[in-house]
Amino acid sequence: MRRHLIGLTVAAVLGISGSASAQGHIIIFNNNAAGVGFNDPTPAAPVGGNPGTTLGAQRTNVFLRAAAIWEAKLHPKQDIRVLAAFSPLGTNVLGSAGAIQIFSNFQGAELPNTWYPVALARSISRTPISTRAAPR
Repeated sequence: MRRHLIGLTVAAVLGISGSASAQGHIIIFNNNAAGVGFNDPTPAAPVGGNPGTTLGAQRTNVFLRAAAIWEAKLHPKQDIRVLAAFSPLGTNVLGSAGAIQIFSNFQGAELPNTWYPVALARSISRTPISTRAAPR
């Protein structure tokens, strides 16, 4: 399974067309190696409305559904890219998340010297934010 298959699948699930849209989307990118996590080929019976027939497919379906729920609540103005992996994190740890890029002191920032995750910074700024800009 290709790493970007989840991103393409979420686009199809959310009905993204080729036309321009003012709304951003939550796009999930699969960061698991072959045979593990989202790519786990272990057979599984569909359960609880999840039609996946492998553990990996069921995990993917859950992430896609969660992305659709968050997108409906957030109505993002910019695309939010999520690099996701399904792997053990330790005792009593269900999951974790964090921004891959952060920015401060950009045009429109509400607070000086405050770090903002990339999607929020782009939404606040309403202008392109360079990924090569040095922090101030």
